[in-house]
Amino acid sequence: MAREYQRDVQTYINDERIRPALDDGFEPSNMDWASSGTGSIARDTTKSKDGEASLKLTTGAGASDSISAIRYTGIPQSGGGLFVAKCDFMTNDDPTTFTAFDFELNYKDGTTRQNPLIRWDASLELWKVFQTGGTYQSVSELDSWYYLSGSDVWHSIEIVADLAQSKYAYVRIDGVKVNIPTVSLFTSSDTQVFCQGAFTLITGSGGGAKSVYVDNCFIGVL
Repeated sequence: MAREYQRDVQTYINDERIRPALDDGFEPSNMDWASSGTGSIARDTTKSKDGEASLKLTTGAGASDSISAIRYTGIPQSGGGLFVAKCDFMTNDDPTTFTAFDFELNYKDGTTRQNPLIRWDASLELWKVFQTGGTYQSVSELDSWYYLSGSDVWHSIEIVADLAQSKYAYVRIDGVKVNIPTVSLFTSSDTQVFCQGAFTLITGSGGGAKSVYVDNCFIGVL
């Protein structure tokens, strides 16, 4: 298993053994994403990383308002394998002016919920991962390499997690890869069976509506 950690996400996606749970470039006009929180989500044709459209999340104008876009899918059986996910995103706003942006994954097999999640913490200007105990751990190796700056710039996120060990394997932001195999995923008991992808944008303390665009969202199990 450890050897496969060296592969990038696109190589995993091209692997014939992978079982996709979600593969969405937002090209069809129909929308299977649900919103939660204060604000709106909508298919948007003014911005896209590839193709003609992306998914736009817009918060309410209040301080600490948040909006989530959630997609539930059927669950591919993992066989104790790897959980593979990626997306592209951009914002029209200075990314230091909102509180946080999350790319979250939930895998529930009827017994256990495993929850890989990566967060841009704008208030601290740090990338973090959600870990056992329900706390966030800074991925310090990214601090010296990567700073999310500027608006109207597309960024990429990749996450690979080892479901058998309930550990992260690595994260990659804009091509900068950090192996974090000692960081445990957040887990909890859960009798539901589904796979879920979600994005959450949280407005900064100064208030005012903020927006972010996401594209090329893929979640799969190998």
